[in-house]
Amino acid sequence: MRFADLEVFVRVVQEGTFSAAARVLGLTQPAVSARIAYLERELNTTLLIREPRRMYPTPEGMILYEHGLRALGELHSAQQRIQEESRRPSGSFVLCAGEASGTTLGPLLLASFRRLHPDVVPKLRIGSVADNLSQVVEHEAGLAIVPYTPSEPRIEAVELARDEFRLIVPEGHPLAQDEPVDPAELVKYPFLTRERGSRANALIEQALAQHGVRFSDIRVAMEMANSEALKLAVSEGVGIAFIPQLCLHRPGHHEAGFRPVEVRGLSIKRGFYLIRSTSAAHPYVERLFWEHCQDAELLRAMAARYRLELPERVSIL
Repeated sequence: MRFADLEVFVRVVQEGTFSAAARVLGLTQPAVSARIAYLERELNTTLLIREPRRMYPTPEGMILYEHGLRALGELHSAQQRIQEESRRPSGSFVLCAGEASGTTLGPLLLASFRRLHPDVVPKLRIGSVADNLSQVVEHEAGLAIVPYTPSEPRIEAVELARDEFRLIVPEGHPLAQDEPVDPAELVKYPFLTRERGSRANALIEQALAQHGVRFSDIRVAMEMANSEALKLAVSEGVGIAFIPQLCLHRPGHHEAGFRPVEVRGLSIKRGFYLIRSTSAAHPYVERLFWEHCQDAELLRAMAARYRLELPERVSIL
């Protein structure tokens, strides 16, 4: 019996379906099905009860599951001790990130980490903030980058950088002629926003309210799914929009036809945080990456590259 097959079986029992297990393990559904079939042939027994919505272990399957958990735990523990003793980390870990951080901060941090530890193969997953947080809480991913401090008590966070939302307008727009513009002037023009209920909209609404501008007074021309769509629509003259500084200038992305404009007295900021579960036993590579992401020189280089603010703990060093 191979440990890899045992790991697949344990994951299927935990997830309840071949497709869910395949997604977590990074395998195809047929590959997962084939490994379970191999185990059942090898043990000459049925390990899983197939029901329409979920699979359950048979009595024989439960025996294998319980022993498999212990065996995989011992193997994992041995691997971690050997890596720590030799100081040569290997293997893989999952980092989740959103649309903005997953195409900027995440790849940069992972690339710098892998230069130090070339035997490590990280996996970067791009998803919504809610999904990323859920994956960390449910131990489906070890780490994630999120644009706020989670209130979830089972999560600990370390700040990586601080970002600011900037107003962008089409080239030649009246608001670009006389900076800084007054916040009250914004209601005169069509607005492009993120989807209703987004955290970005909430931050913008709160900041505008402090200057007497109600979000309900803004004429929303379009709701867009991401910052790249906002930039393109602004460059086409559809309206004006707030986008994160992190997304303002990115190599290979849309940069023509719009310009940032300063709004008098308006400051809309958010932090980016690396998070992990406080209830999980983190592998050696995850702990190393967590420490790596707190290196002051690395954070300074990242902030300079994307024109971000440093966390307070770094800026005072």
